[in-house]
Amino acid sequence: MSEVLLDGADFYALLRKKVKAAGSKSECARSLGVNVQTFSSMFHADRNPSRKLLDALGLERVELYRVKSKSKKQ
Repeated sequence: MSEVLLDGADFYALLRKKVKAAGSKSECARSLGVNVQTFSSMFHADRNPSRKLLDALGLERVELYRVKSKSKKQ
């Protein structure tokens, strides 16, 4: 199986899908074992997704870095 990477838009689309299936943000948070207020903040991108939420969704955070392109003036 190949590695699947989600960008921010994909992550929030997944959250919206989970909320729709649960019927509400509160029910979704409860079903994932996450505090309702904290979930709401993460849902609205006011705070980063917690490890607990990522674990409940079967996800892990990864960071990527890119080499800067060289300026022609160097």
